[in-house]
Amino acid sequence: MRPDTVLLFPGQGGYVPGALHTLIDGVPSAGAQLALIDSVSRGSGLPPVSSLLTDPASPSLGELVRERTERLDLVLFASAIANDRVLHEIGLRADILLGHSFGELAALTVSGALSVADAARLAGARARALRETRPAGGMAALAIDARRAEHLAGYVDRRGLTVAVDNGPEQCVISGGERSLAELERVARAIDVSFARLPAAYPFHSRLMRGHAAAIEDLMDHIDLSLPQIPVYSCILGHYIDSIEDIRSLLTSHLARPVRFYDGLLRVHRDGGRAFVEVGNASVLTPVARRCLPPGTIILTAPADRDDAVSALREGGVPLAAAGPAQPPPNEDDRAATAPPPADVSFPDQDREEPGWPGSRAELLGELRAIYARLLDVPEDLLSDDVDLEADLGVDSIKQAESFAHLQRRYRLDDLPGGARVTSYTTLPQIAGLVEDLGKPFRARS
Repeated sequence: MRPDTVLLFPGQGGYVPGALHTLIDGVPSAGAQLALIDSVSRGSGLPPVSSLLTDPASPSLGELVRERTERLDLVLFASAIANDRVLHEIGLRADILLGHSFGELAALTVSGALSVADAARLAGARARALRETRPAGGMAALAIDARRAEHLAGYVDRRGLTVAVDNGPEQCVISGGERSLAELERVARAIDVSFARLPAAYPFHSRLMRGHAAAIEDLMDHIDLSLPQIPVYSCILGHYIDSIEDIRSLLTSHLARPVRFYDGLLRVHRDGGRAFVEVGNASVLTPVARRCLPPGTIILTAPADRDDAVSALREGGVPLAAAGPAQPPPNEDDRAATAPPPADVSFPDQDREEPGWPGSRAELLGELRAIYARLLDVPEDLLSDDVDLEADLGVDSIKQAESFAHLQRRYRLDDLPGGARVTSYTTLPQIAGLVEDLGKPFRARS
């Protein structure tokens, strides 16, 4: 039985100048999609964007962010669609689609939920709305988990800072105003937490973005939507898209709602996803997925060269269908004739509890050993039952707390009882006992 293939669609970081210059001539369907997006752009009074993907001398991501023009959103979308066509051409077939931030628009489009032309219009409308209203603020990455980041943001400015993106135990993204971010940086550096400003022109996925989607809401009345023909998990909504209302809600509220990418990765992995392929050439989501998913999961970014991509996918264990001409995503003229009925789509069970509970103490210890080996970057065989994390491996209290926060999310654990400390549980058997005790309410419900 082949592993389910999950396509990952990056957001802003997915742009690479001229990334398609060696590919576009050999994949006519990708060139056709770029031409269509350019046509929509011109028809909307916006500049074409295909040259940004075919000319290696094009402006960098940072330069496009500083321009604050409509080109960035459109080129991000165009890059995802063209790269998807390339992957389809070489035989990659997706079972689940997972977008990160703005990448959710591309995931919906590839699923057949809306046409390439309509999605390009939405991308342009979003960019114009932001350029006209210019919400003040930005984004920064912290090398801590979301729970700790929430405490830190609340300490600095509870109303002005938001945990905008949860990328797993080792990274989250904070959005907020410039003064609040500056103070957050000061506090983070004082407690030795890695802080990095991101090339984002606005405080995406925060309450500061509310009220900036009016242009998108107006345009939605003129766009034809369909149920996805490939399951799409939304990290913004927190579940699979299974209604037209879901699509409308996502497209009109995504600017102000947080991205729970970590939860999305865990969910689609539980639902059978075993081969995760990032769409594009920037390798933005690939390292995040590698930090979050269990060992043995296939995770890669396809190289820009077509032949190299085929080799990398095959060597990585990603199943490929027989090569053949790729069919472009449906557009407004042919969707009705080509789309299968929604009833044929098989979505993973949305009512199933997540994450699953190990069947025995031995299985739990095995999972914990793999988790801690990844979090601490040590070999699994070093983590025997009698090894003390603090005394033998030098794991400090902060890292122990971060690791426990990871377990809380993975196993839906209750908080520690009053007076208890994570640092009192320093061997894997002790941690397993703690997980079993704090996870009893969840197991009783499952």
